Order: sequence, then structure tokens, then C-alpha cells
Amino acid sequence: PDLPPAGRQIRLWYRAGGGPTGNVAAGTLTSLRDPLPGVRVDNPAPAAGGREIEALESVLLRGPYEFFAQQRAVTARDFEVLATSSGAVARARAFTRAAVYSFARPGEVEVVLVPYVPEAARPGGRLPVAVLREHEVPEARHRVEADLEERRMLGIRSRATWARFKAVSVRARVVVRREEDVDAVRRRIHDRLHQTLSPLPTALNPTGWPFGEPLRASNVYRLLEHAEPGVRYVESVRFVVDEAPDANVRALAVDQYQPRTWYAGRGPVLFRSSNGGAGWEPAGRFDDETVLRVAPAPAPVRPGIVARPGSVAVVTLRESGGSRVHLSTDLGETWSLLTDLDSRISDVAWLDRDGAGALLVATDTGLYEVSLLPGAVPLQILVDPSDADRGFYAVRTFVSERGAPGVAVAAQASFGVYLSTSGGRPGSFTHVGLANVDNRVLAVQYDGPATLLWSGAGEPDPKKPGQGCHRTRLFESDVKWQSMQAGWIGGTCRDLAFAGQQAMAATQSGGVLRLDALAAQPQWQAVSVNCGLPLRDRTRFVPVDAIAVSGPTAGSTATGGAATGGTVAAERLILASGERGVHRSADAVTWTPSANQATADVVTVPDTWLLCSGEHDIEVVRQDATLGD
Repeated sequence: PDLPPAGRQIRLWYRAGGGPTGNVAAGTLTSLRDPLPGVRVDNPAPAAGGREIEALESVLLRGPYEFFAQQRAVTARDFEVLATSSGAVARARAFTRAAVYSFARPGEVEVVLVPYVPEAARPGGRLPVAVLREHEVPEARHRVEADLEERRMLGIRSRATWARFKAVSVRARVVVRREEDVDAVRRRIHDRLHQTLSPLPTALNPTGWPFGEPLRASNVYRLLEHAEPGVRYVESVRFVVDEAPDANVRALAVDQYQPRTWYAGRGPVLFRSSNGGAGWEPAGRFDDETVLRVAPAPAPVRPGIVARPGSVAVVTLRESGGSRVHLSTDLGETWSLLTDLDSRISDVAWLDRDGAGALLVATDTGLYEVSLLPGAVPLQILVDPSDADRGFYAVRTFVSERGAPGVAVAAQASFGVYLSTSGGRPGSFTHVGLANVDNRVLAVQYDGPATLLWSGAGEPDPKKPGQGCHRTRLFESDVKWQSMQAGWIGGTCRDLAFAGQQAMAATQSGGVLRLDALAAQPQWQAVSVNCGLPLRDRTRFVPVDAIAVSGPTAGSTATGGAATGGTVAAERLILASGERGVHRSADAVTWTPSANQATADVVTVPDTWLLCSGEHDIEVVRQDATLGD
């Protein structure tokens, strides 16, 4: 190789610090090296991020990339190498946000960081999520982000974030030969599981568990069978995650921009699935509140609807009373409080009018409009001048085929339905019928150029089949309601969704009913008691609170289902939720659970997340070999 000419300077640079000895505990630094009169010092928080000198093996792996990168961030590998040059960062993954998120702008690069955790803090490879969080040093992330900003290419925007983790615990029964030490085998198997399913490099997994890699039962069977020579066989493998929307799911919706993305609300947690309901992760946590509604922004299926990819609104009920509306513009990654009301919010809908976006909220004391701007104050829209405090169960927004905005609301106490074809402006609402009907939900169906409004009725008597639904065509000279009661056996209608010409209803006692909306004499079809939906008794189903549909022929729904023209998955998927969690179907005829805290098949994780070990529990028993073995 060529040698530099004589007299030329050769410069190297490296980072140096105090190493692990600098990670002092809180309250350790209490005196100055050069004391000053009247001055006292203290460190209220522990220091973190100090790390042993980089191992030679790591230098040999990273060195070639450093040479080619030339301290510039061009490729994904460049970003990752620069990020891991920080002592507080053990791993990094860089990706273009536009390739992952529908709301991202071109030219945005995100680098996901995994904090460095010393060996002493993870004995036997045990690395709980809490320990990982404790070693996330905010200053280190800021330094990495600033360093990447200096070295990025012109026109590229970069950001650094901490990785998100999903803990999974493995349960299994391992049968070993009679001569084996059961306790020793169990201990070695647990150590092997912890070191294999780890976000950080270990002796058994030098690269750490891959980003976005699921854990399958076949992985565990292979791992346990090969872990010990004395293992005869493995059975009853099950996975348990910390939390899932597997009970009391009152809110459910599909995102109309992000493929295969769904939301489900259970208690104070909003869960999100990025793989069509196969796996769920927390996307929002609202302490001391209960998620009642989730409403992703509608797709621009007609002129007049502004595209808002990534935007989703969540309505919660405070334990102390009243309701809140939270807003996210990045698929639930971050949240902001949009408004706080003393009354209870029953429903929420997106509205675009005069070039400005807003949310309409139906409450027990009236209809309110909330601007999407920060710090917006709710403004009441007077629907009926004779009763300013009239409450509403539901609100739906829609547009005509020419882009004219409209709003429909269902009044409480059986006062009927009100309609505005002027974008919900004050004074534009008229009463359009269905008085003396307990209208609980509204839904809008786009059928070519036609716009249909559906209303689902409540039924207080559990022994009666209920009134079912009514529907009418909008933007016509007169509003004429058509009863859709034939075949209805579900009691109260709790939600409505559409898939092509098929209407589906979530009901109080009939499970999910379906109807061919284009039939000459439409009639609701019931599901079999063996369809897979949970039963309350021999003939009645557990109440279904919400239903949503995704797919190329999905229509607008009462709670934010996919609309035709949205960026959705190619296959049709129907999800229904209630007291027993979330169930899935492709035809609304047969159903299977879609959100279990325990499973025997696979645990998935989003592409930018990492799995980590929870509390494994492996039962090890002795058994003699049989003649057939």
C-alpha cells in the first residue's frame, strides 16, 4: 500500500471517558475539588452511560465500516455505525420513515437505538424491559441525534429514538431422561432462553434478537430440544405477553392509510396492530381514563375530504368524570390532549369545512366542534334551538359526490335524527325523522355516487328481538327512511360496518348479523352458535361492542372502518370486539380470537420493535424411555 509522504500529519480521533466508574449513584457527588464558601453540590440523579473500553472484536467488526463511511452518513449502515460509536448505545437500526409510515415525508431517516446494559446488570442474560429503560440516557440520544445531523447528506432529515420492546414469556414442559438433574437442566434452559431472546448481543446470540423478528413455536421446540443432550422431547409450548386487548374492548377501528393497521381500546390502553390483528402492542396509555372511541382520519374517497395519514383521535372517559379527546398525527407514537369536557362524550367524527379541519364530538349536553389547532376551545353547535342542552349518542360526517360536506347526529331520549348538508354550521340542522326510535349508532355508506345514512336502534327489553336498523338516501329532495328489521334478532344495534354490498351489525345478543343491502327484500342473517364468537348462554352471544372492516371493498363505518379508496390491505378482514376481546373473520360467518395474551403459535412484533425475554417458566420432568422411543 502507498505510504503518506514524509511530513504529512496522520490524525485519529476517539471518544474517552471514565468508563463504568463514572456511573455513580445519586447523592454521591457531594463535595467540590476546590471548595467554595457557601456553595454545596449534589447529584440528585445517578450517572449512566459509562462503558468499558471497546473490545477488540467489536473494533475489528466496526472498523471497515468506519473507513468506508468517512464520517459521513449516506447508507443505513453509515447511520447505524455512527450511532453505535456512542458508549451508551449497543445496537442501532436505521430506516427511511417513508418506507414504514404513511405519514412520513420523503428524505426522513430514523435511527432506533438500543441502550448498552453492562453484564453486571443482566446476570445470566436476564434483561427485563425495565432494566433497558433504566439505561436509556437522554443526553446520549441527543448527542447521537446531533452527530447524525452533522454528518447527514443535504436534503436528509434524521432523528434518533429509543427502541421499543415487547416482553414474551415462554411456558413449556420438557421431558428428560431419568438420570438427569432436573433443577440443573431447568436452570440451563432458562439461561439459554434469556440469552437467545435478548435485544443485546450475548454469547449464544452474538448479534442479539433481530428487529421485527417474531418468535415461533418451532424456534422454541428446536432451541429446547437441542439445549440439553438429556432432553427426550418438548411439549405444551405456549407464549405469554404482558398485555393484549383480550377483554373489555369497547373501541375498535382500522387505519385507512397505513396497511394492515388496526386500533383497539382496552381500559386506559390503546393497542395497535401492524399486521392485520395478528399481534398487538400498546400505542397510547391514558392513566386514570378509559378508552371509549377511536377514530382514525377518513381516507379521501371523495372530493372535499383532506388526506391526513397517521392522524387518529381517541375519546376517553375520566375516572373523576367528564371526557377527553386525545390526538396523534403519527399513528399513536405521540399524543397531545386536544380538549377536556365535563360532559360525557359519546362519539367523535372528522370534519373538513372551508379548508380547515375539526372534530365534532357528540356529548350528553350537546354537539361541539373542536379545531385541530393546539389549545383550541370547544364551540357548541346549536342543533335544536328549542333545547340547547339536548344530548346526542352519535355523530357522522360525510360528503356528496361533488364534495359538499354534511353532518348527521342521533339525539338521545328518542328525539330522532338531525341532518345538515351545509357542513354542520350553526342553524343548518333540520329534523329528518325517526322520532320515538332509540337511535344509538349512525353509519354512512358510499355506494357509487349515492350516499346512504344508516341508523341502528337500541332495545331495552332483552326478550325482544329489537328494531334493527333504518337507512335513507342523502342529498335527495326528501329524506325517506326504510326499515331494515326483517330477520333482526340482536336486540340493540351497537355498531355498523360495510363490505361491498354487505352490511354487518354488532349486536347486544345476536353476535354479528349480516345483510345483503342490494337484495330486493333485504333480511338479516344470523350466525351459528358454533361460529366462534363467545356465547353468554346456549342461545345468546356475549355483546359485540364494535366492528370494523378493511379491504378493497370496505365502506364507511360508524366508528372509523376503512373506506373505499384508502390504502388498505388487499384481503378483506373483519374484526369485532367486546367483553371477550377481539375476534377476526374473512366472511362474518366464522370467527376466531385475534388478541390473546397467551398463544401456542407465534408472537409477532412490529418491524422497528424488538422482542425480549419475560419470566420464562419451563417445567422439567423425568421419564424413562419406552420401547418405542
